[in-house]
Amino acid sequence: MACGALYGMGTIVLADSISFEYDNETATLTVTGTGAMQDYTENTLSSRPWSAYAESAQTVVISDGITHVGDYAFSRFSALTNVELHESVTSLGTTAFSGNDSLLEMFVPSTVTEIEPYAFGYAYDMTVPDGFIAYCEYKSAAQEYCFKNYIPFEAPMMGRFEDIAWITEAGQQAVWSFYAYSSGTLEFWSIGGKDTVGLIYDASNYVYSTDYSAMKKSAVAYNDDNGNDVNFKITYTVEAGKRYYLATRFMLQNRYDGSNEYEDGKYGVEMRMTCDEHCLDSYVRKAPTCTAPGENVEFCLSCDYENVTEIPMIDHDPRPAVRETVRAETCTESGLYDDVVYCKVCGGQISRTSVEVDPLGHSFTEYQYQNNATCTDDGTETAYCSRCGEIDTRVVEGSALGHEFVDYISDGNATCTNDGTETAHCVRCDVTDTRVEEGSALGHEYVTEVIAPTCTDGGYTLHTCTRCNDSYRSDFQDALGHIDGEDEVEVIVEPTCTKLGTAHVTVHCTRCGEETFSGDRNIEMLGHSFVIKSFDGEQVGTECERCQEVKTFDFMFRYNTEITENDDWAVIDVNSDGVINAKDYAYIYRMTK
Repeated sequence: MACGALYGMGTIVLADSISFEYDNETATLTVTGTGAMQDYTENTLSSRPWSAYAESAQTVVISDGITHVGDYAFSRFSALTNVELHESVTSLGTTAFSGNDSLLEMFVPSTVTEIEPYAFGYAYDMTVPDGFIAYCEYKSAAQEYCFKNYIPFEAPMMGRFEDIAWITEAGQQAVWSFYAYSSGTLEFWSIGGKDTVGLIYDASNYVYSTDYSAMKKSAVAYNDDNGNDVNFKITYTVEAGKRYYLATRFMLQNRYDGSNEYEDGKYGVEMRMTCDEHCLDSYVRKAPTCTAPGENVEFCLSCDYENVTEIPMIDHDPRPAVRETVRAETCTESGLYDDVVYCKVCGGQISRTSVEVDPLGHSFTEYQYQNNATCTDDGTETAYCSRCGEIDTRVVEGSALGHEFVDYISDGNATCTNDGTETAHCVRCDVTDTRVEEGSALGHEYVTEVIAPTCTDGGYTLHTCTRCNDSYRSDFQDALGHIDGEDEVEVIVEPTCTKLGTAHVTVHCTRCGEETFSGDRNIEMLGHSFVIKSFDGEQVGTECERCQEVKTFDFMFRYNTEITENDDWAVIDVNSDGVINAKDYAYIYRMTK
């Protein structure tokens, strides 16, 4: 087996030209290819190539080309609700679609001629599920399988209320199904010249048999014409919501069975239902148009009752509008036409609307310039309409000549920072123009003075203009900053082993003498300075050299123990190796003996 992807739409190619694919989105498993599918057993379910989808597949599709669905091929698919069989399938293997609790309907084509035991119609516990129904054709292998195995099936008469019974074997029954949507009276009879028998079975409690006596006992009603006629007729009261099987056979099992060249084994049967109360459905028999109403048929699901009602006509289907009665527009007068819409279906006029068209407006020739512009006023241009000859004169926007100034003379009014002006006369008129004389500003004339930095102020160079006294600074230097001298300390409270001391501190700048700090500061505690005074083998006695505080340490409790920095226990770590051990014990012992 050559495998493709197991998920998405990946295809698995199996032996004998059989493949399958699984669509995660629709939960559909589709088998394709040609020939017969492999058979499996109850003990080899896990070897099925699609066993990974036994809990997720909701639909199984057997495609064109597959002829046989294997034994146990899709048994125990817990999510399966729908099976689609192509007409190429001719046989269903043992338990092919059984053991599936969620599969409540099965469509079996008449091309299936071989059906092995338990092929379909059974739940996981191998009982027929409540509500299961098989859809099959009259006189098909599927119908015979269902009838023999007490599996509910739907196989109505071909003409709904009439069909042809076809008996090809001695003692054979022709069987149709009838579901009573309403309670009422059911009539079932045969026609023709052959001696026939009719039986009606309750689908929920009949007993299958090929023996005529057993058939009569199992039927809820039967009739063989009682010798008065060759045709039978049965009248029976049916209950709404129940399924019945209508069956017929020849009175003598070896008579008219199609076993010789003169007899085809066929005869007509008909039925009629008279409802106590109709169970109605409806369909559209004739769709409405824009010229004629339609027909809606309300019919009874059980009997031949129907009621035809009219469906109102629909709106016209308009074509694109066309123009009629057109009056052309002119340069100055509006045009007029009718906008007419006709129906695509019937050709009738749907609407007619009068539409006014705006005048064309003049179509002037190329305008000719009149060369009459001045310095400040635009000139004009003239053209005539090519349709009606009307003359049009219009202003040529932007054609004014504008002033032309030459020979500007400086007005001598420039300053250090501002340009001066210059004035000229127009060559065509008496208008004058005064403008800024670009670049005529005189600029500053600076002298410099250097200002040195101090402890608190920065230094710089000062530039001052000799004409306007404008000034600016450059070459900036940071202030020098104070230089702190030595701390001038006055002790206020002396520190002890266990208490902070206090001192008043004053600092002055060594460059300018300014006081830079004045305030009180803490003096750190001195801390105890313990020395070993005694040792009895278990306790070490110590005394502070400064304050004579006495403290005792349990040596044996700390034996072979690491100490932390500045821990009081460090006093008995005599050799300062970070561990209180036998070496310290020996040192202390010698010190106190």
